[in-house]
Amino acid sequence: MEALNPNIYKLYYSLSWTFLHSLWQASLIALATTILIIILNKLNPALKYKIWISANILLSSSTVPHSSKFTPTLKADYIQLR
Repeated sequence: MEALNPNIYKLYYSLSWTFLHSLWQASLIALATTILIIILNKLNPALKYKIWISANILLSSSTVPHSSKFTPTLKADYIQLR
């Protein structure tokens, strides 16, 4: 059985940690946004919508640093030409 490219394992490692970090970050951002919306219950619905959109943008941008931190680097010695 032929061994898999080590970059595949690095990619799995990267995706696993990115997913794990996105779970706790999403939970924290959703909790904070929900508390803010409950506290500011009398707000205009358009403003509440903007708060939720801001939370979604924050969630999307908070995942990028973790995914780029664990991104595998390609090394020429792992590439096999047949």
